[in-house]
Amino acid sequence: MKIPPEAYYADYHETDEATFLVYDLGRLSLEWSMVEHFFAALIWELLGDFPTGKTLTGNMGNQSRADVILGLARQRLKEPAVLDSIEFACKAFNTLRENRNFLIHAHSISPPENGKKPLWRRSGKGQGDFIGTEADLADLETVIAQICDLGKFVIELVPHLHPRHSKRLKGKLPPLPDKFPPPCILTQIHPEEPSNNRRPPRASRKSPKSRSKESS
Repeated sequence: MKIPPEAYYADYHETDEATFLVYDLGRLSLEWSMVEHFFAALIWELLGDFPTGKTLTGNMGNQSRADVILGLARQRLKEPAVLDSIEFACKAFNTLRENRNFLIHAHSISPPENGKKPLWRRSGKGQGDFIGTEADLADLETVIAQICDLGKFVIELVPHLHPRHSKRLKGKLPPLPDKFPPPCILTQIHPEEPSNNRRPPRASRKSPKSRSKESS
């Protein structure tokens, strides 16, 4: 049986209208992988021992590199201005990671309606619930640019992270990089709460037999 072409309905991300959204999603993934590698390299620099650092970052799993960098920096860095730059970079990293995860892990993209932006949907905690993020092409371009700014920022921090660089440069360290406008979390849409603002009660874990004994 031959099915007529009009019987097929493409998902929104497969349409011509969404082509650039999907293209930018790939760019975002690539640029984020670069920045994650740069943050791993910051850990190596702070430790001053690349083999040890690579062993550490190779076994971190999903642990945030920014959290490890913050801990090491607060222990080892003596210059307040350098520590302030590290804290700024780690805060930007965590914000951009949140945006990246919402976009990359979306299981569907809904087309814009009534002038709103496309809705990127992820599974929520409750059954049948979802968490959404509103983002259009301009938002994706902004997030990609911020990821690239963060990558350039942390690269310029490297000479300030270990005393060996000061010796190599004979004390003539380059200036600290200028901070860029901090990124913001994309607009998010969460599942609606019950009207009384209380979460529904959890189901009892007791068996029906034990509950009948208590009632008797």
